[in-house]
Amino acid sequence: MKKFIPPFIELPESSIKDYSFRNGLGVSHLTLKVNSKRKKNMVVKLFLLGFTSSQNKKIVSSLQFIRLNNSN
Repeated sequence: MKKFIPPFIELPESSIKDYSFRNGLGVSHLTLKVNSKRKKNMVVKLFLLGFTSSQNKKIVSSLQFIRLNNSN
């Protein structure tokens, strides 16, 4: 029997240029605009399942801080 392996993403904070976060019914949609060495403006779209409202707020707060730091 195969064990479920949850998805994992890791990016350097400095590569995140902007984001969009939308809450849906049980699913949140996160879109990251990322600069990479290969491609100048790359878009990564993620669906976030099972996060509480509090966890979503922490994600948005962290992304706001990152965007603010990267714009300076």
